[in-house]
Amino acid sequence: IPVVTTLLGKGCFPSSHPLSLGPVGMHGSKYANMAMTECDLIIAAGARFSDRVTGKLDEFAPNAKVIHIDIDPAEIGKIREANVPIVGDAQGILGGIVAQLEKSGATPVDAEWVETVNEWRERWPYYDDQFNDYPNQIVPEVALDELSKQLDPDNSIVTTEVGQHQMWATQIIEFNKPHSWLSSGGLGTMGFGLPAALGAKLGVPDREVVCVMGDGGFQMTMQELGTIMQNRIGVKMIVLNNSYLGMVRQWQQLFFGKRYS
Repeated sequence: IPVVTTLLGKGCFPSSHPLSLGPVGMHGSKYANMAMTECDLIIAAGARFSDRVTGKLDEFAPNAKVIHIDIDPAEIGKIREANVPIVGDAQGILGGIVAQLEKSGATPVDAEWVETVNEWRERWPYYDDQFNDYPNQIVPEVALDELSKQLDPDNSIVTTEVGQHQMWATQIIEFNKPHSWLSSGGLGTMGFGLPAALGAKLGVPDREVVCVMGDGGFQMTMQELGTIMQNRIGVKMIVLNNSYLGMVRQWQQLFFGKRYS
């Protein structure tokens, strides 16, 4: 079954797996969103159907039935009605589903669907390494693609601040294991990334830890550079500086008639 991930679900399914479609929703690929729109079943494990994933709710996956798995019963049916609600720990429940499928000798009838999704993926590529709207400048997608190539997808941790760089990072940087991605969802807390990187490096010093930041988020906690130096904490930092709160400006451009504050 093709798999899409929410912002905080990144790393729970290997990016290198052929069935991985990556992020979905406002900052996801066209092919991932097409898969969600056209599918007939969604198995949502620990996902909350936020507005950044669903967009306009009455147009989201209109023909799909939903199996909703969540440890918090308040999440199930809160936004999207669940045809099969299951309350509990995702690991145990998914293991139980697999065991039941094996017991009944079930085999997937998915070849046509997977082929269709892969055709969409070829037709609408998420990222083109020739992308360059700004000659003679460092394009953020290119910079983060290079970072992804340099990182070990099985033994590194990336933290982020909040904003455009966060979305580029979740789109482009690849991981094959959970606990590799630390990013602030929900309220979207600028200032999260650098302290999170310090904690990650102190917690697992053998793994390489990189913090991806915008210039706005960096200003929130840049005093932690003193903590880094004082304690010799080996985190790496990449600051994508466009001299704006980039996502705020983007929303003002797209939705507020270019009225800037």
